[in-house]
Amino acid sequence: MSDQARVANRLEIGNGDSLSALEAAVLDEEVIAESTPNEKAKLAETLKNVADARSSNELVRIKRSQLRTTAFAAWIAIIGVVALAFVSISEQRKQSERLAVLQREANEDAQWREALKSVSFRDPASSQMGVLAMQEFFGSPQYSSQARSIAALLLPNVSNVYAFDEVLSTMGPPHTDRGNYHHLTGIAQMLGFDQRAKFHISGAASKKNTPFLMESLGAIKANPKDLDRDKEQQTRVAAWELDTVSRTLRSVWTDKDPQKRLSPSGWQLSGAVLENASFDGLDFTETDFSFGILFNSSFKRTHFDGATLKDTYLRKVALDDADFSGVKVYSGSKWEDSNWWDAKCIPQPLLDYLLEADSHRVTEETKSKLVATCH
Repeated sequence: MSDQARVANRLEIGNGDSLSALEAAVLDEEVIAESTPNEKAKLAETLKNVADARSSNELVRIKRSQLRTTAFAAWIAIIGVVALAFVSISEQRKQSERLAVLQREANEDAQWREALKSVSFRDPASSQMGVLAMQEFFGSPQYSSQARSIAALLLPNVSNVYAFDEVLSTMGPPHTDRGNYHHLTGIAQMLGFDQRAKFHISGAASKKNTPFLMESLGAIKANPKDLDRDKEQQTRVAAWELDTVSRTLRSVWTDKDPQKRLSPSGWQLSGAVLENASFDGLDFTETDFSFGILFNSSFKRTHFDGATLKDTYLRKVALDDADFSGVKVYSGSKWEDSNWWDAKCIPQPLLDYLLEADSHRVTEETKSKLVATCH
């Protein structure tokens, strides 16, 4: 058998398509030993071809690896560019939003400074312009508190009852919370003390000096030009606004949403007028009613525990089952047409005061019951 036949035979026995098998067949000692010079030259040529083939295969492998590496690098680059673009766009958006906020704040600052120029207590018309300007900032995160405070000071000087009601409605529920509650009570107090000053009321009020207490309201001009000379119209305006504030406070205390409902307990209501509504079941524990007025209203089952009633005027008030436990300050108070004898509790000192101040006859049994139920 010739040397090439032997090589072929070995390749057939081995892996015919394997360069390593071919190389091993060519380098077989027996084949080399039996080969002629001419055949050895051919075997050497075969080894050269194997080496070339192997180099070619390695080159292909390297090229493929390079291509994969290049492709991977390209994808990484593309992802990097996309990510960079996304970050850039996001940063640009944030910067635009910041600039927009700064611009809005700058505009609002300018508007606020301009609005402050309209604030004046010179007369009702000027006060109305100022309070309407402040109303525009009630929803401002930056100026809401200041705007409401200024409006609360201006409102008692506004004679246009419709403008008064509009502004007060935007200050009341659902825009009232524990933090700005004092604006409403402050308006109620100022209106009450304004009437006390106008009618020269010293101590508790009475029927003679409270023409502003009205069970029904009407015949009020929206913006009377002759208000300075029309005393009756002034009284009607005061009555309207006192009633509006009273109803607004009641709506805060009786809000259907427990989260928004506020309690009058422990609050300062000196000089305020609560009238023409039902305040049944509310908690006025430790509330200060000094120089205030409770008029034509129902306070059934209401808690007045420890309340201050110095020079307080109660007229046409239903007090069924009202609790006056712990009331110690009541000097000068007046109780007219109010059924205090139907209350749940009246401490002995207060009961003695009422028995002397009011001619209503009370049985001994009722007296004992009023005192005994106090806690």
